[in-house]
Amino acid sequence: MKYSFRQSILVSYLIGAPIGIFAVVATFWVPALFSGEGLSSMLMGAVYGIPAIGLLAAFLIALWWGGKLSAKDIQQGKPLLLVSFRYSLLINSIIWAVSSRSHQGVKAFY
Repeated sequence: MKYSFRQSILVSYLIGAPIGIFAVVATFWVPALFSGEGLSSMLMGAVYGIPAIGLLAAFLIALWWGGKLSAKDIQQGKPLLLVSFRYSLLINSIIWAVSSRSHQGVKAFY
């Protein structure tokens, strides 16, 4: 089978982007849903608003990079389990690295 980079990146975005964006948005809205107050959401937005935008940008770049690398691995005939593991490891490593760095920046700022 012929896998193109464009198809792999598209599938990566179609599956990963809605899930990741939902997780970030839910992080901001869950405190307001439980407490019934908007103040907690405003506080989350004030403290973590800009780092969340950076996290989403890094997430979209990571999805693009992971889709590109997984297409190359599939074309080389590597096992699908290995390709899936490498894809997940790459995306999660980038997100955890960016998340920890942005959290350190927030601590230094305040």
